[in-house]
Amino acid sequence: MKSYKVQYTMQMFGEIKSIDILALNKEDAWSMATHVMIPEIEGCEPYSAWVDSVTYKNGKSRTFNSFEGKPY
Repeated sequence: MKSYKVQYTMQMFGEIKSIDILALNKEDAWSMATHVMIPEIEGCEPYSAWVDSVTYKNGKSRTFNSFEGKPY
């Protein structure tokens, strides 16, 4: 499992927040964050969410070219 940073907003033009998720791949990280973790924290699903980066077990990290329109 890898640590993924998922960024999200709760409303259009809202504050960009982030959450760290342990997942096997970025699609799973996005799905878990959007449908499980963020609703637990915020009380509802986010307006928009996207996978920003991953950190591997060896400490190296990678930033993705993702944004609201391309979540993963």
